[in-house]
Amino acid sequence: MNCPYCNNEMQKGYIPSTYGLARWYADGEKPSLSIKNSGVRLSNNSALEKQTIESYNCEFCKKIIIDIP
Repeated sequence: MNCPYCNNEMQKGYIPSTYGLARWYADGEKPSLSIKNSGVRLSNNSALEKQTIESYNCEFCKKIIIDIP
């Protein structure tokens, strides 16, 4: 995959998800006590399952690209 920012080749990798809890939050947003109502969930697994989330890393731009479910 080529980086959409600089067009260099990106390295394929993954983000580990500890028991389905991988989430993305906007700058300044804090996780709520009700996790399912905050942030962007990065996996479809239940909270009891481990998984990895496929991603691509650009060493030049320092960006990571992922697809969200």
